[in-house]
Amino acid sequence: MNRLSLFQKIDSILLAIATFAMCGQVDVRRFGRDTLKEGLGYATKTFGLSFADVVFALLFLWFVGRTVQLKAWRKLWWPPLPCFALIFALVISVLHSHTIAAQIAAQGKPFTKESTAALADLVQWGGYFLVAPWMFVNLMRDRREGTLIRREGIVMGALVAGFVVTGLVALIQSVTFKASAPVGLWSSSNLFAAFVAFLLPFLDEIEIPNPRFKYVPLGLSLFTFGIVWLCVASPFAAVAAWIGLLCAWAARPNAKKLHIARLAVILFAALFFSLTWSLNPQLRPERAEFLRLASAENKVKKQFVEWQVASRWNFPKERAFATGVGVGNYQLNIGPLYQYDSIPNEEHMPPDSNNLYLVQAVSIGILGLGALLWVLWHFSLIAWRAARAGSLLGAGVFGALGAWIFVNFFHAMIVRGAGLLLALFFALAVVAASNASESDKSNKSEL
Repeated sequence: MNRLSLFQKIDSILLAIATFAMCGQVDVRRFGRDTLKEGLGYATKTFGLSFADVVFALLFLWFVGRTVQLKAWRKLWWPPLPCFALIFALVISVLHSHTIAAQIAAQGKPFTKESTAALADLVQWGGYFLVAPWMFVNLMRDRREGTLIRREGIVMGALVAGFVVTGLVALIQSVTFKASAPVGLWSSSNLFAAFVAFLLPFLDEIEIPNPRFKYVPLGLSLFTFGIVWLCVASPFAAVAAWIGLLCAWAARPNAKKLHIARLAVILFAALFFSLTWSLNPQLRPERAEFLRLASAENKVKKQFVEWQVASRWNFPKERAFATGVGVGNYQLNIGPLYQYDSIPNEEHMPPDSNNLYLVQAVSIGILGLGALLWVLWHFSLIAWRAARAGSLLGAGVFGALGAWIFVNFFHAMIVRGAGLLLALFFALAVVAASNASESDKSNKSEL
């Protein structure tokens, strides 16, 4: 193998840093007033710039500059139709939004609070679902200089390092922060829980070619189980992790490859943690709150009250069922929906149902939600086919996407910084399929 040039090494280093940064949500800067923390009794939408977003922007500029220098545009992989369809649906949602149009007409200027939120989310989603998969695939399978350079090993190593560091930070927080659940390097316990559920099936399927490290995946799985028991407050995240493991195992082509002894250890650990879930004194109040339906002011948990309100958003005639109230405008519209349903928001909690699909159905309508599900289906199918062809990477990605799809009913994970992690797994699905296809062609040529 030829030695990498200086520019190729910089490609690898920046990709590793970006991957590591995606394992958290460290804020660089925030915009807007946090009116809820100021004690004003209501919440307004604020914008945040995460370290992962900054690194991604720098990597994007570097990648485009390098591609221009090499004149290698024709050698790149390009995103599939579902990605473009989703962005098109978002644009239609913005242009067709009665809420945004009414505010622009009322204030006599194009940049209102509603239109600014829509443009910010449109740029963010375009980066996460169009630009990021395109760039990650081409960096992990770099053909710009003629020969193929594979960097998926660097990405997997950075993911493992990022998860371990985040888990260790959460363990420290579980000792020092007694008043709340650990968040790791994330901004909330919700996002941290979703992150752990998302990564567990992937870590369990990592392939180590060197036999001296064959037990590393088992160690990672047990470490993750420990993080779930000691640091994760949400029971929904634990269920999502088990669903992801089942998806990964189901995707494998041969049950004999499950390594029965290793599977028995993991199942025993899962059973042990599930039976002792409520015994952790540190998180017992937090876990009880997740499962508790009754609250001080309402008869059901605030999250599910909002589900009830948001699910009826399309009843007023002025609302567009197909295109929604406008991308990024969910939080700006949920208040009037409470009044319409005659359900008071007495707890004055942040307007967030933590249900990704419900939020997007309100924001971008059934058209946009359908496009989002099409994207998820497309890349999940790619990962499934790669796994059935014998790729452990494909099985791990399929399991991770299975966990992600479930956990987003309770923990919305397409927010600043976090959406990049999903885009990276889309790219890993494409890489796994490409590697499996090349391996299959190589085996046929040897016969």
